[in-house]
Amino acid sequence: MIEDPTAVTVECWSRNTTEPTVIAWQESVYERLREYANSDRIARLETNTWSKCIRCPTASDDRTETCANKCWETYCQFEDWATSTGYDLEPGFRRYERSSLASSESCEPVVVPVVSLAVYSEDELGAVFPCSTTDRVWTVEDGLAVIDPDHSVGWADIATEPVTGVSDTSEQEVRRDTSTS
Repeated sequence: MIEDPTAVTVECWSRNTTEPTVIAWQESVYERLREYANSDRIARLETNTWSKCIRCPTASDDRTETCANKCWETYCQFEDWATSTGYDLEPGFRRYERSSLASSESCEPVVVPVVSLAVYSEDELGAVFPCSTTDRVWTVEDGLAVIDPDHSVGWADIATEPVTGVSDTSEQEVRRDTSTS
């Protein structure tokens, strides 16, 4: 449970992209997060980049691919959080099975959202945006609303109901967060 914003780290992951409208939206998310960090609403902000599709390391991979492995480990941490809290990472993160004709190994690559947020309290993962339940999808915008000092939702709301009080997500916002272009 996240109770103290001075102990909160927000990790912002963005997908590599060259589309100007997507880059502009990513930059606006970064700017809002920088404002929150500068106003002591969060203790620390970290930014990371990953490719559109990440894949599980296989036995034949060169383990020097630290970036790819870090991305996969981060996704696995997000998935563990979702499983243990009753949330799902889809539709923001999409897994699909792929097998190789050259090998008997198979893995499930993951298409990642344009932007995702991981909210940590004292090094414990407390929330991932986007995420969903059977009833609702919470977007990155919803995650930003939780952090926003002018919003009525507090940190404690993340643990049980990430965005209680925030209006339902429109289909357009979900498409923007899960866009694969």
